[in-house]
Amino acid sequence: MHVSNLSRVTVVTLSALSVVWAVGCSDQPCMDESGEVIDCALDIPTPYDAAQASPTFEPTLDLTPTLGPTLTPAPDADLDGDGFSPEDGDCDDEDPAVNPDSEEVPYDGIDQDCSGSDLTDVDGDGFDGGPDGADCDDLDAAIFPGADEVPYDGIDQDCSGEDIADLDGDGFDGGPAGTDCDDGDPDIHPGAEDIPYDGIDQDCSGDDWVDVDGDGYSGGVDGTDCDDQDPETNPGAADIPYDGIDQDCSGADLDDVDGDGYSGGADGTDCDDQDPETNPGAEDIPYDGIDQDCSGADEVDADNDGYAAEEAGGDDCDDQDAAVNPGAEDSADGVDNDCDGSVDEDAVPSDDCHQDDDDCDEPDSDCHQGDPDGDQEGHPCDDDGHSDWGDSDQFDAGGLDFGSGCDCNYAATAPTAGWLSFLLLAGPLVVWRRRR
Repeated sequence: MHVSNLSRVTVVTLSALSVVWAVGCSDQPCMDESGEVIDCALDIPTPYDAAQASPTFEPTLDLTPTLGPTLTPAPDADLDGDGFSPEDGDCDDEDPAVNPDSEEVPYDGIDQDCSGSDLTDVDGDGFDGGPDGADCDDLDAAIFPGADEVPYDGIDQDCSGEDIADLDGDGFDGGPAGTDCDDGDPDIHPGAEDIPYDGIDQDCSGDDWVDVDGDGYSGGVDGTDCDDQDPETNPGAADIPYDGIDQDCSGADLDDVDGDGYSGGADGTDCDDQDPETNPGAEDIPYDGIDQDCSGADEVDADNDGYAAEEAGGDDCDDQDAAVNPGAEDSADGVDNDCDGSVDEDAVPSDDCHQDDDDCDEPDSDCHQGDPDGDQEGHPCDDDGHSDWGDSDQFDAGGLDFGSGCDCNYAATAPTAGWLSFLLLAGPLVVWRRRR
C-alpha cells in the first residue's frame, strides 16, 4: 500500500515536469551544448512505470529530472520582455527593470542601466556618495572631500562636517554672523588683550584701545592724555600746585598760581602766589604791612639808615633822608637831624661862616638861619648890612653879629640874655685892667 501510493506520486510528479518542460520549450528554440538548435521534445525522460516495479523494491526517490544537455537561450532572445536582449546590452535579461534604458538607482548595488556598475558618483566629481561614500552632497560637483571651502556661506564644500566659519582657528567664528573681527589673524578675537595705541582692534571691541585709564581722553602718541595710566591726570583735570605732577597735561606742574612769572611753593621765590602784585620783582610799598617784593619783610626803612620809619612804628622822623635818624648828629641846618623833636639845639657854629661879611651875602645858606636863601628878606640886618654893638638890628633869628656885619645866624648857639648881661659887665672890667 505504501509502495503503491509512492509510485503514483512519483508518476504524477514526473508527468507534470514533462508537461511543464514541454510547454516551456514550445515557444523557445533549444540549443545543445555545442550551440546547435535541437527539438525541445527530444530527450524528454520517460515517466517512471510503477507497475513494473517489484513489490518488495524500495526505490531511492530522486525527483531531479534528467533534462539532457544544458540549453542556452539565443543571444537575441529577450527573456524578461523588457525590449532588450543580451545582444542588445541587457545585463540581466531575467529582470525587466534592468536594461540599458533603465534609470539607474544610485547606491543600491544594482546596475539598472547596465553601465557596468551601480551609480555611486551621481555628480561625477570623482567621489562616491551614498551611505558608503565620502561625498556629502553627491548632487553638487563642487562639493566633495578636498574641495575649497567657501567660508561663512552655510555650505560644507569640503565635507568636513560643517561650513568653515573660523578661518584662523582661534575658536571664534568670523563672517557676518560671527564675532571675530579679523578671522585671518588668530591673535585677534573677542577676549584677546588689546595693545593700546597700535591702531589694531585686537579684542574686537570696535576700535583700538586708546584710553587705558578710562577718563575720556586718549593717550599715546596721537592722544592728549599725558598719563593714560592715571584717570586723575588728563587735559580736563585741575592741576594741584607744587606737587610735581602735571595733572592737567599743560606741560608742567602748576607752580605759578597767580601768573606773575614767579614760582610759588616750597621751591619757589614768590612769597604770595595768590597775589600777582607780590613777587620778587615787585616794588614794595613801605609801611603797609605787606612784603610785596618778597624780601622777607615790609619796607620800614626806606632810606636804609638802619632806623624804621615812624609810620611803621619806628623812630626815624624822616625816612627819606638817611642823614636824619635818632643816631645822627645835629647840624645847624634848621632840621631835626637826630629826631629828638628839637631843631639845631646841639649845633656847633662853623668857622666858614661870614664872620667879616659886611653885606650879608654869604652864599652858603647853612649860614643864614634866619635867611636860608641869602636874599636878606626878613633878615634883621641893619640897612647898610653892618651893625653896631647894641643895635637891635644886629639880631638875626636870635643871633648877634658882634660887630662883623651880619652874624652867622647860629640860632642854636646865639647868646641868651644871661650871656648878654655877662658881656656887659665883663667888658668894662677888661678895659680897666688894661689901663692899669
